[in-house]
Amino acid sequence: RRSDRAVLRWGWRIITSLATTHVLVIQVFLSNPMITGDRVGDWPVLNMLLLAYGVPGVFGVLFLREARRQGHNWIAAGAGIATVALFFVEISLEVRRAFLGDDLGLLRGASDAEWYSYSVAWLVYAAVLLAAGILRGHVALRYASLAILALTVLKVFLSDMAALTGLYRALSFL
Repeated sequence: RRSDRAVLRWGWRIITSLATTHVLVIQVFLSNPMITGDRVGDWPVLNMLLLAYGVPGVFGVLFLREARRQGHNWIAAGAGIATVALFFVEISLEVRRAFLGDDLGLLRGASDAEWYSYSVAWLVYAAVLLAAGILRGHVALRYASLAILALTVLKVFLSDMAALTGLYRALSFL
């Protein structure tokens, strides 16, 4: 901010791009505990998932605010999308951890209760984003809420209606 040096002006962009790529590609896809079978810890929320997805999400919010303050709107938009995605992964993996314990292996099937809980958690996340968007006056948060809500509705109608049975199917429809 204080200097007009080219190295500083482009260096932070390069480092930020590398860090974002690392978090979104390596941590979300390649080092995901559902794929690797790594243990995440027994405690709800205060576990390795918080370190892998929640803490980078908080840094994403801080980076977003600073980028917006400096007038880097495209960079702020990218940081916002990455942050919403990180919190979405964090919430989804926490739901899985709640049902399966600290081993989130992909080969372990999901019960009807777990499958229904994803819909509820995503719906609550969409509501929180909508409330934050309204209270803070950020249109982007409201659009993010709409995207999460659309994903939840697609999951309910394409997956839950076919896979769930009994009470969970009725609740999911409601």
